Amino acid sequence: VGVQVHEIGDFDLEKENASVDFSVWFRYRGNFEPQDILFTNATKPVALEAPSFETAAGDMVYRLYRVKGTFNLNFSGAPRVYGSHIAGVGFRHKTLNRNNLRYVVDVLGMPYGEALKERLIKDKVIAPGLGWVTDRASVSQEEAREDALGEPKYVGYGSIASDFSKITLAIVIKKDTMSARDVIPNEWFIYLAIFGFLASLFAMGMDAKKLGKYWSFQSFGLRLVFWPVLLLAAGNLILDYAYQNLSLSQVYMAVMIYDSFWWVMPALLVD
Repeated sequence: VGVQVHEIGDFDLEKENASVDFSVWFRYRGNFEPQDILFTNATKPVALEAPSFETAAGDMVYRLYRVKGTFNLNFSGAPRVYGSHIAGVGFRHKTLNRNNLRYVVDVLGMPYGEALKERLIKDKVIAPGLGWVTDRASVSQEEAREDALGEPKYVGYGSIASDFSKITLAIVIKKDTMSARDVIPNEWFIYLAIFGFLASLFAMGMDAKKLGKYWSFQSFGLRLVFWPVLLLAAGNLILDYAYQNLSLSQVYMAVMIYDSFWWVMPALLVD
């Protein structure tokens, strides 16, 4: 299986969906109906009509389909940072579970890894005027457990669900604006937060001993430097956790508190 995205647009962040225009192709042998697939993140059923191109080489059959529809964002469990979203598609066969069918990504016929992201940027899959840019992209083959809905061929085997082979194309998008994450790697935030916290404790200890005016200036310098570092690092870590694990209303609350601290901190320093 191969997938190539042509365009992503019509972002609706309130409903968390977007339109996706893409091509999907299949190479296979034997008696197989590749069009019988279920798009797991489609807002309404999307059917593969007649293939836009079909050919055969010996016993190898090739079919290409063009698809356009509205698909839910953030459908994948891939981790993402605050303010980013996951666009793309995921699909499995409607009736053939993993015992009968396994999808394999066509790594020879499509970009893979970093080349996939570069291809999406080069093709301007996301129009520049929309205010979004591609942060990273991946395509994966995985196993997904789907409810059998009581279908006789799947029930009675120790589970109410059946495992299907699934293809997921996930494109992480972010706002086209400058942020701390553009210059600071995500994994550095935890170390900056620890360093800022320890430096702040050290400054408090210096003040508690009342060592004189010289050391008071030193402790103030520590706070002046490391309070913003602590707030920036810890705030981003907390927002990421809230974004991935809490409800939208709780995320908004966390953002409001974080923004408020950027007013409280300078006031404390001036005082």
